[in-house]
Amino acid sequence: MFNLKKKKVLAPQKPPQKAGFDNPLSDPADDKLGRRKLINQIYPYLTNLEPNWSVRVGLLAQWGEGKTTICKWIAQQAIKDGHIPVWFSPWSARTDAQLWVGFYSALIQALKEFDTEFETSFVSLANLKHRTSSLANQEWAQDIGQLHQFGQSGISVVQKLTKMSPQDIQRLHEKVGNKRFIVILDDLDRVDPTLIPQLLMTIRDVLDLGGFSFLLPFDLKIVADALGAKNNSEGFGEEFLGKILDFRVHLEKPSKEQLASFFKEEMNAHCSFVTVAALEGLEDYLPSNPRKLKSLIRGLRIFDSEANRHRDGEIDWKALIFAQMIKQESAPFFDVYAVSTFGDNTDDYSGDNPWISAAVEQDKDKAAQDEQVRINSLLDKVGITVATKRERLLSLCEGWRESYGVYGQHKITYALKLLSQPEALTWAEFDSFLKVWNEKKDFSSLILWFSEHAKTTQQPLVNVVKETLLTLSQQYDLHLERASSVLLSVEQAKCVKQAEDILRLYECYLEQEVPGAPYTSILSAAVFEKLLGSIVKWFLFRGNAADLALRATEETLLKKWVQKAQDNGLGKDYNVLLAGLDNKRFGDEGEIGKLYQDLLGIVDAGMEEVALRALADEGGINAIYAGGVNEGVKKALLDINSGIWKPIGTSKAEQILSTASTNSIVQANARNFLDLLHRASNRGVWEMTREEVCEFYKHPQLVVAVWNAAIATELQFRHLKETRDVRDYLIGKGIADNQLATPDWLLAERKKPVQQNPAKPQPPKSN
Repeated sequence: MFNLKKKKVLAPQKPPQKAGFDNPLSDPADDKLGRRKLINQIYPYLTNLEPNWSVRVGLLAQWGEGKTTICKWIAQQAIKDGHIPVWFSPWSARTDAQLWVGFYSALIQALKEFDTEFETSFVSLANLKHRTSSLANQEWAQDIGQLHQFGQSGISVVQKLTKMSPQDIQRLHEKVGNKRFIVILDDLDRVDPTLIPQLLMTIRDVLDLGGFSFLLPFDLKIVADALGAKNNSEGFGEEFLGKILDFRVHLEKPSKEQLASFFKEEMNAHCSFVTVAALEGLEDYLPSNPRKLKSLIRGLRIFDSEANRHRDGEIDWKALIFAQMIKQESAPFFDVYAVSTFGDNTDDYSGDNPWISAAVEQDKDKAAQDEQVRINSLLDKVGITVATKRERLLSLCEGWRESYGVYGQHKITYALKLLSQPEALTWAEFDSFLKVWNEKKDFSSLILWFSEHAKTTQQPLVNVVKETLLTLSQQYDLHLERASSVLLSVEQAKCVKQAEDILRLYECYLEQEVPGAPYTSILSAAVFEKLLGSIVKWFLFRGNAADLALRATEETLLKKWVQKAQDNGLGKDYNVLLAGLDNKRFGDEGEIGKLYQDLLGIVDAGMEEVALRALADEGGINAIYAGGVNEGVKKALLDINSGIWKPIGTSKAEQILSTASTNSIVQANARNFLDLLHRASNRGVWEMTREEVCEFYKHPQLVVAVWNAAIATELQFRHLKETRDVRDYLIGKGIADNQLATPDWLLAERKKPVQQNPAKPQPPKSN
């Protein structure tokens, strides 16, 4: 049945593996975690035996701690000594038949590699190698299934298919001499738990053959729990394994120093863009599992391209490493923790930021306890109950916080953005943008730069342009910050000149629209607020001619910007922005107060045009009725000093209202305006107090104009009563009764038709 003609040096069974983060190390010389010593500990158990003895050695460690690497080294040593290693990973088997077909396939493959002229015959398989390439082969699986239905064990099924028996294997072993078959059952802890007991029993009883050594790397807890569950008996697994294994070797966890050294070497090899300083102080927080450590490095390597986009020191790598370690343990927890800790308040030094609160707290023990309470509540929110994982996450969060002081959170938030959505523009890229501008002072060359940068970074062009505008604001502030602190006058003048160049660049934006990035997109209120904040910060500095000239240029630019936004339909957004900034950044007096009033005046002028359209367009008043919506338009409508009501008698608003008798849309808007006036005079609106709104009633002519428009034609009966109530309200506000027209239809009561109840049919009388 077997023909073993020629013996040769055995080649490794597993093909040489390419370098990779998670691949087992091929050369023990590459060991950085002190694992080589286990070769000398395990190898004698497997080989230093009487020829007819069989042995089973367990290599016990958790997933990812290097079991496969050690087995690979042992297999290499076995090959050098002429033994025959047989690799078999049974984790993909779903039945014991599949499991044993896989095992015998691995055995035959090992013999074929030992000698290419090795032959064996089969009944059901013309080509074992072809057939065993997939255990999902339908025809073969069906044959196995049919045999298995008769209650045969997996090994019996294989014997029928291959005509092989334990005696055949014994004869084969005799022919290869005194060398041993070293069977490595890798990934045993990934096997279907229901198959593990049968597999182990077969190894002990059926394959207890002379010359066979079994090396079983697995996670003790997983396999023991599977055995206990199968037998429905706690502690059974440990007892059962005691009967199966002849020797146990426990893989010790690497030391903190070994992990730190390994981490730094791997980071230097794969993530050399991360600064050495960022790796300092992480020894206590690195994952103790080598596979997790490799995974961490793999997760950081993806930032290689981002590192090339940034200036040195622009990315806070330590923040990214802590973030990746937390995310590695629990992505859902990281999400809630990041929002809770680094949300929208990272620049808030009022005490609302939890990190800052802990940093400024005098009682450090109390600060740490408060943080633990906060983090535990987040762990509960996410549903993490495993004590070891909670402890690990608590340690990482606290370690991260203690690595920073009061300052630096803004750099953390910038780094965290790289985890989800990289910035459209980095400082290094902004440097190249400014270089193009400084060399040519030609905005058309910048338009080309925008287009190329958007393609290179695969970012929308609009995002690139907006980000450039925002970065210009920061750069402008930096120039003025430096101008205020330099010693020499010539240096101060240079900084002011650089600031002027930034303002000129802004003017180019306003003079020439970037194709593909319309003003409606890039001139957002948020972008304007950023520039406004940088300018207002220095607006009171007027101590010399250069400062005065710069202030004048700033004021001109801001007014031009607001007008451009107004012209492109963004006035409502700017109105909301400026109203929210009133008395917060400006104040009512001085140059800043005047600037605010001028900017608001530009916006208000635009709001008057929108207000007039609200009176004329279908649904115009209803669209602004809700609280907090289009407040600038409401002010233009309700403020008696608004330009739409002047001069009284011939104002633009009155001219529109006069068309109500022939324009039902105007009439509907007039009627809705009365409701808006009623509500606002009782509650006020965002930009006006109710007292200011009530000034409207001091001009009866305008109230009458609105009333006449509201009742220009007959209203349907459902609105009659509420309209009469509005009339009564106006009279209560001081409008004379005889000034408010009352057509007959408004006073008419709806007559309800009398409903006649038909007589109920009477049941027929019984005879």
